[in-house]
Amino acid sequence: MPVLYYVPIIHSIEDYGSLRPAIEEAFARQRGKAGFTDLQRNINEFWKIAEERIERAIPNVQGLIIYHDGFPVGSPEKILELFAHMCGDNPKSPNFRLIKKMLDKRAVLEGTEDINLLIEQLNLYKRAVEAATPEEQAKILTADGQRSQEITRLRDVFIAKRIHGTLPDSREGILFIGRDHEVITELEKLPRKFTVISL
Repeated sequence: MPVLYYVPIIHSIEDYGSLRPAIEEAFARQRGKAGFTDLQRNINEFWKIAEERIERAIPNVQGLIIYHDGFPVGSPEKILELFAHMCGDNPKSPNFRLIKKMLDKRAVLEGTEDINLLIEQLNLYKRAVEAATPEEQAKILTADGQRSQEITRLRDVFIAKRIHGTLPDSREGILFIGRDHEVITELEKLPRKFTVISL
């Protein structure tokens, strides 16, 4: 039976790439710069704890298959090229630093997402975070909310099927996914059974 380690993650501001300035500004507008700074400190602490738990649970990550939200299905070469483009040699994101550390120890990064769903949801996020005022942002979130929830559900179904189809019985995988996702619930609906270990 395949083993899947499950890490429900919190994204740091560095994970958002070109959306970072708009997200940082929107958050600071709502909760102040001090609130934004405190949140990032807490997120960095979360990743320290997550890394410690992973190292205890999986001391040897060679051959471990990494599934991570935001990385679309593609050839192994394209996935690594995308990761290198996003992160460079010295990632600022604690999330991507951990992934790079695992890849350096010969873990494998697997394409996880449907590119079309990913792009559609990113565009919805972009519309919201780039709103000129909190009132405009609230209107956009209300207008796009139902579709965004449906996209999240479809992404979860796709990711679960992807794991189901690419994680062999003899291998272990690890899933890094945002806390609002229900991938494990979707995975349980599929025919093959997995041992899921939450970290």
